[in-house]
Amino acid sequence: MWPGNTTDVKTLILVIDRIRRRFQIGRVCIVADRGAISVEVLRALEDPERNIGYILGTRMRNVNQIKRDVLSRAGRYKKVYPQGKSPKDPAPLKVKEVICGRSHYIVCLNTK
Repeated sequence: MWPGNTTDVKTLILVIDRIRRRFQIGRVCIVADRGAISVEVLRALEDPERNIGYILGTRMRNVNQIKRDVLSRAGRYKKVYPQGKSPKDPAPLKVKEVICGRSHYIVCLNTK
């Protein structure tokens, strides 16, 4: 429990460190949404001393480096869901993997 409106950005690394100490965990992988991402959090996640794997969700068009290096890459999308026939069908979705150095991106495209 955290007081008031404490955000994930301020608590994520503290919680990871606390859990690792308490349960003596060596290696972890964090899955988080864009509400937990900041420059400081990314810096801590990429610290080799911490040895933390991570999967982060983000709106990539808002990050210039990703726009330039990931969204501009050619590649084939694989259809996950086609255009539905009824409003209850899942939204159309295509995905592709883009590898930039040591980072892997899964680009999701909803054509609607």
